[in-house]
Order: sequence, then structure tokens, then C-alpha cells
Amino acid sequence: MLPRPDLILEVGDRVGVLVNRSKIKTVRAFFGDSIKGTADFSYISMGIGAALGLLIGMVPLPIPGVGRITLGLAGLLLFALYLGKVRRTGSMVWTMPLSANLVLRNFGLTIFLAQSAWPLVPSSLQRLARQGLSYCFTAP
Repeated sequence: MLPRPDLILEVGDRVGVLVNRSKIKTVRAFFGDSIKGTADFSYISMGIGAALGLLIGMVPLPIPGVGRITLGLAGLLLFALYLGKVRRTGSMVWTMPLSANLVLRNFGLTIFLAQSAWPLVPSSLQRLARQGLSYCFTAP
């Protein structure tokens, strides 16, 4: 990939540069040289964004013929989408590095799967106690 005027580097992007050995310190000072920095994100911007999203979700919206409704947690999700599109407001960075995003995404999926499977545990344990290991190799 070659640099273009419309190319946007984001926090966590890796940049490979061919440079003369005498210029390495200058290039490192400009781009940085920290793997740890790719996993860091701002808890402050995340907290402010979540609080503002929840406040937006609490605002009652009048709808003719229906009454007043609130968005609830959907307000948080819509505001998060907006902040992701804006990316930055002044010194506040609203985006999250890819590595942190993947960790949170996998954690959320794990929690979802665990709570979905939890009601099946008692019946599975009873069947395992009755049938032993043959339970593991047969269809229910």
C-alpha cells in the first residue's frame, strides 16, 4: 500500500517503512515503536460516550398516535455508531484499537454462550450420571 492523501492511519495500525539506518530514530519518533500502545484505549472517552449514549436513550420522543417512547439502550448503540463514524472530537478519540476490540468482542461472545448454555447444565449432568460416557458419543 502506498501513501495517498486520503489514507487514514488509525490507532493500532502497523506501519512498515523502508528507511536509511541514519533516519531510524527520526522515523520512530514520528510513528512510535510500541506494541503495547496498540492495545491501549481511553477509558475516559469510552465512559463519556457510554454516559452520553445512555442519556440520549432516556430522552422521551413524542410520536403522534402512539405517545412518548424512549430509545433506552438503543440510544447507546446509535450514539456509539455515530461516535465511531466521527472517530475523534478534539483530543477525544472515540475509536478503539483492533486488538482491544477483538478482546471485548470475544469476551462478549463467551459470556453470551455461557449464559445460553447454563439452563442445559442440570439435565446434561443427570443424563451423564445415568448413561456415563456413552452420553458423549450418542445423539440426544
